[in-house]
Parts: sequence; structure tokens; C-alpha cells
Amino acid sequence: MLKTIIIEDIPKEAQTLTGHLHRYGQEIGEDISVKCYPTADEFLEEYTSPGLADFVFMDIKMPGMDGLHAAQRLRKVDPDVFLIFVTSIAKYAVYGYKVDALDYFLKPVKYYDLKMRMDRALKGRRADYGEKVKLPLSNGVKLVDVRDVLYVESDNHKLIYHTAGGVYSCRGKSMKEISAELEPHGFMRCNSCYLVNLKHCTAVRGSEAVVGDDVLQISRAKRREFIEALAKSF
Repeated sequence: MLKTIIIEDIPKEAQTLTGHLHRYGQEIGEDISVKCYPTADEFLEEYTSPGLADFVFMDIKMPGMDGLHAAQRLRKVDPDVFLIFVTSIAKYAVYGYKVDALDYFLKPVKYYDLKMRMDRALKGRRADYGEKVKLPLSNGVKLVDVRDVLYVESDNHKLIYHTAGGVYSCRGKSMKEISAELEPHGFMRCNSCYLVNLKHCTAVRGSEAVVGDDVLQISRAKRREFIEALAKSF
């Protein structure tokens, strides 16, 4: 599923963009969820960790905080989400480079323009999302995108996968085996019990790593290697 968020204070504009996204999802055969916010302040109150959306469509001129300042705050939380500005004034679009915006739309947004930009963005995204992790659960097997895994925890012969969509406890593979599978995708162990997706590590504080909403211990033996790998991931 593609998770999209629209920040737009004009209901008609938000409805138009929502309709375009649902139409696009039907054409490519993929579910697209759409959540709308009328102000940037309300959006930022809820967007508190990376991975909550794949695409954010941000109006620039809004009541309260404008889209440019909101985008700067968003990038501190999630440096990887695809950010697209939506504006009625073309000159504002140049500010997108400062916050690594993928692109911008001029209002009113036309479906063909959205389709072209989404196709281009997803072409690169699928390279990362092509890999799936198979989670053997008691009621079957669940496939999870590699990028949606925040970290894997080893606990008494079980592997607990902390993901953007929930927490799953599995038996079968060892931490050593899953580390070998996931390290090529940007994962690194911070101690014997935790395998971290470096894209979701937002801070290191002494001997602790902040991953999503959780704080994980970094062992003395792993600290240097973990921090070097984290620096390279940036």
C-alpha cells in the first residue's frame, strides 16, 4: 500500500487531489491510502516518526504555518519521504530545493501531471521496495517491505519484528541468519539483541540509539562500527 498525505486548506483542492490519487492507484493496481490535513500545524502534531507516509503533498500558502516552514520541520523527522509542493504561485517552487522536494504542482492539479510524477518517483522507489521480508506467523506468512522494518529484536529464541505497520513475533530463523539477509539493505546490529534499519535511526545519544519511538542500547563492542555505518547511510 502507498501511504499519502495531503496538507491543503481548500477542501475542493484536497478532494481533487484525493480523486487523482485513487484513480492512479486503480490504474497501477495498488492500494493508495489518503489522509488530509487542513493545516500544517495539525499535520506536524501527528507526523512524529519516519515512515508514516510515502508521499506528502504540501500546499505552500496556508493559514498558520506555511508549507515552506512545515517542510523544514518535516525533514527533521523524515528525511526520506517524497515531498511534493502544491502551489498556485510558481515562484514559491524554487524553495523546494532547500528541503529536497521531489517536485511541485501548480494548481489546479491535472491528473496527467500527477501520473507522470508518480510514475517517475515509483520507478526509483520500487528498487528499494522490491525486497520483502517473510514473517512466519502462527496463522500464515506475512510479507513486509524491507524499508518498513524499523528493527528486529531477538528475545528467547524468537525474533520480534518492529515495523511501520505493527509488531510481529516469529520463530524459525536466528538473529545471525536474518542479519546476513538484511545487512545489505542498510541494517546494522547495535548489540547482540537488536538489528536496526539505519534509515529509521534518528539519533545516537551516548550508548543509546533512537529508532522510531524506541530507545535501544548500543553495546561497547558494536558502538564504533554502528556509528560509522550510520554516518555512511546518510
